[in-house]
Amino acid sequence: MAEWLDKLRVVLVYVFGFAVMFGILVFLHELGHFLAAKALRFRVEIFSLGFGPRVWGWRRKGTDYRISAVPLGGYVRVAGMDTLEAGGRDDPRAFYSRPLWQQMAVVVAGGLVNLALGPLCFMTAYRIGFQEPAFLTRPPVLGWVYPDSPASQAGLRIGDRIRRVNGRPVATWREAHRAIFIENLRPEVELEVERGGSVSRVRLRGILDARGSSFFYGIAPLPPVVVDRVEPGSPAAQADLRPGDVIYRIDDEPIESLGQVQDRVQRSQGRPMVFHVYRQGTLRSVTLRPAWDAQLRRLRVGVALRPPATEYQRTRLSWGEAWRRGWQDTFWTMGLIFRALRNLVTGELSIKTLSGPILIAQAAGQALLIGWARFFQLMGLFTVNLGIFNLLPIPALDGGHAAMILLSALVRALTGRPLSPRVREWVAIVGMVLLLGLTLLVLTLDVLKLRG
Repeated sequence: MAEWLDKLRVVLVYVFGFAVMFGILVFLHELGHFLAAKALRFRVEIFSLGFGPRVWGWRRKGTDYRISAVPLGGYVRVAGMDTLEAGGRDDPRAFYSRPLWQQMAVVVAGGLVNLALGPLCFMTAYRIGFQEPAFLTRPPVLGWVYPDSPASQAGLRIGDRIRRVNGRPVATWREAHRAIFIENLRPEVELEVERGGSVSRVRLRGILDARGSSFFYGIAPLPPVVVDRVEPGSPAAQADLRPGDVIYRIDDEPIESLGQVQDRVQRSQGRPMVFHVYRQGTLRSVTLRPAWDAQLRRLRVGVALRPPATEYQRTRLSWGEAWRRGWQDTFWTMGLIFRALRNLVTGELSIKTLSGPILIAQAAGQALLIGWARFFQLMGLFTVNLGIFNLLPIPALDGGHAAMILLSALVRALTGRPLSPRVREWVAIVGMVLLLGLTLLVLTLDVLKLRG
């Protein structure tokens, strides 16, 4: 019972974190549309906090300000914006009665607000401050090379120092990690490493991890997971696991965290598992079968694990430095998104790397459990993604709406007639189908990743 309550608590935190983050960003997105429409004297019929039936509100200067039943985000209704171009032109304050540039300004305002929120979110995170591993600010010297990994096959060793990643100098593990695991969106990465005063270049081809979210190269600043204690008579003891063993792989999956070991054990359903360990300079493989613990109501192998000895330090920036880093992170995130879109189109980046609302909710909940700094950092990443995605020329999104406005203006300029309502209807239908298909795809990928 206690385990189910713990799981329920975690799920509720995930849902709450996602609802808070998504609700704030969607509401501010709609607020951008609203403020632009009001500033340009469009007739705004409704400005709602939340969705669904009206619960409470007031009317002022022709606008119904309301609180709706579902307190998640909000919406704006501008007169004539949801009708076909042929209608609504009798009202001088209706959407399609206004000049082209004003229509465009209202449509893109929401996405621009999301982009503008990026620096504020990142700045807030840096002002709150993080607890970070101290090695992030130290030179990128390899503390662990996974056996049988792309790194070990390329000849990399513990103690090698990374000097450059894809030709760009890196001075700390933070810079190296960002260049290798985040900015590099292709499987291949080129490293320039120093060993004993000599410098060499190696090219690694990463392996897409089990969740399809990142590439595994086999390098780390510290060993992954260490056995701290073995219970007598347990499956681990019978398989001869010992304190000090470094667990680097279970079956065919590289291990990079404590949670990964626990997850693998629970997903084994009691089947035999092969633990690959590093012990005093030698590699060993042991087979064990997890046992059911009736009291804890879960599978166990009988080991206490610990992460490698890691020092932590608190990072909190001044207002000026936080503001500078906020803009820097925003532009860096935008560049990363555009490169990811390009690589998805060219096929260099697998569609399996996409994340949907389930994994975003999980990330939001985990960030909230860590602290508000991580939550605002994730919100910064999400709002920049939301802003760019909304401005893409995809029907049913703001960018698609803007593209239709420009196309309609072009057709009117060339033919003297507005774009056919039937064409607009079909474009809207195709856009909704594509958007629904993409939503179902990322939801399916989320479920498959969670199930492993």
